[in-house]
Amino acid sequence: MFAISIAPSQNATQPGKPVWNVGASVFVIVTMTNNSNRTLHLSLIDPAFDNRMTVQDDTTGQPVSETEQYRKIKEAQKSHFQGARLVVVILKPHESCHDTIDVSYLYDLSHSGEYSIQVERDKPTELGSGGVQSNVIRAKITQ
Repeated sequence: MFAISIAPSQNATQPGKPVWNVGASVFVIVTMTNNSNRTLHLSLIDPAFDNRMTVQDDTTGQPVSETEQYRKIKEAQKSHFQGARLVVVILKPHESCHDTIDVSYLYDLSHSGEYSIQVERDKPTELGSGGVQSNVIRAKITQ
């Protein structure tokens, strides 16, 4: 009824290959698609909080550490919520919309290696509670 998928991007606007150099911004483009027969409403406030991410080091199998910037943002959100934007998206049946996440701003991808990235988002309220998971991207960070 509602699906999300992610694609790698080097420039935050166009899909690309899942390979980045160390120090480059690692973007994913999130596509949200209404596969239902009714109109759905989404709010896009802050990509870091609209979505939940799983970023894992494929070599160790361990979660990747959050960046200091992300920890500070999360701490500030506890005392008062401050969204970067407030966009209400209306998705008619079978329409899609896109958003972009700078994964490297949120998670420490400063070392070469291979990582798995997945995004989860709450379903629109019209579809009840629960989350929807994206596909998994295998990202490669090279020297």
